[in-house]
Amino acid sequence: LTVSTAAQEIVDITNTPETAYTVAKAHELITADKGLDASVYVKGVITSISEVSLEHGNATYKINDTNTDEGALTVYRGYFMKDAEGNDKFTSADQIKVGDEVVIYGKLIDYSGTHEFAQGNYIYSLNGKTTTGIENVEAAQDAKQVIYTIGGQQLQKAQKGLNIINGKKVVVK
Repeated sequence: LTVSTAAQEIVDITNTPETAYTVAKAHELITADKGLDASVYVKGVITSISEVSLEHGNATYKINDTNTDEGALTVYRGYFMKDAEGNDKFTSADQIKVGDEVVIYGKLIDYSGTHEFAQGNYIYSLNGKTTTGIENVEAAQDAKQVIYTIGGQQLQKAQKGLNIINGKKVVVK
């Protein structure tokens, strides 16, 4: 008996804030169901807000390439922009509003037929203003690797997901 397994196709869909996907492209990626284990940037306009939970510090809302909910992408329980200390919880319901232009960072999923960002995503930029949590990262001058999470916590070794290693963003699978 001979058993052969097909090599798993690895698809890298990672991008940068400057090359953020449109909502239409995000829908294509979700439909293709490849590479969705990676976090990506998607830009859009907030078309409606379902909830801003100050208790949990997150919000559920929709973004789209146009100013309509039709064909929008749900941002499920997303966090606000990271500050210099790595805090990213919503502290006020008016931190976002319909019409705001955002770039969201997180994992895309198909949740029971709804295309959305999975819980744990966050706003990278709001109306052109970017987060201060990971800006101007400088590499250490010694030979030792300096590793941080996207939230700014220093690590002993790289973790699965997005890491900042010696000042460069690196995705570890």
